[in-house]
Amino acid sequence: MVTGIWLVSYLSLWLVVLFQGFLIFGLFRELGVRLANRGVELDKRGLPVGSRAPSLIHAESVGEPDPNGQAKLLVFGSRQCAPCRDLAGPLADFADRHRGQIDVYFITDESPSEAAVTRDELGLTIPVVGDRSAQHSFDVPVTPFAFVVDGDGFIRSKGIVNQLGGLEWLWSQANRMQTNGSERRRPVWR
Repeated sequence: MVTGIWLVSYLSLWLVVLFQGFLIFGLFRELGVRLANRGVELDKRGLPVGSRAPSLIHAESVGEPDPNGQAKLLVFGSRQCAPCRDLAGPLADFADRHRGQIDVYFITDESPSEAAVTRDELGLTIPVVGDRSAQHSFDVPVTPFAFVVDGDGFIRSKGIVNQLGGLEWLWSQANRMQTNGSERRRPVWR
């Protein structure tokens, strides 16, 4: 008789342990889904694709239409941001690969003199623009965050970028055909 009670108790405890294991797994999965979706939500922030890019105070030509139709990649960051520091090398590689197709700028929320220090500290070979109102104007949620602006001054793609693959993906998204309702838009540049 004692053996039967122990067996029932033992099986009952294992059922409780398995139930708790599934419960913990489900909670961790839900936490992961929520954290992953937060990154997607951040990519949705910022000025919408298709809207006109604002001009920057200390670099009027950055947000303006380019007379030659040259696209621009605006990467918002700072020297205090670890992913931004890690992105300095890939930014140079990207700018070299796409020279003649897109101009690359690193935009920081510093004064122009502080931006020069950031350029030197990060070893950037691309133009660094210091504009204290730029991140607010573009509604940048986090850094590094980038926008591709076409030659007409319209935003064609945007998102969080922290490596060369992210920059290439953003560029490819800007080059794809976009639809706006029933109106089909042509690729902006080739």
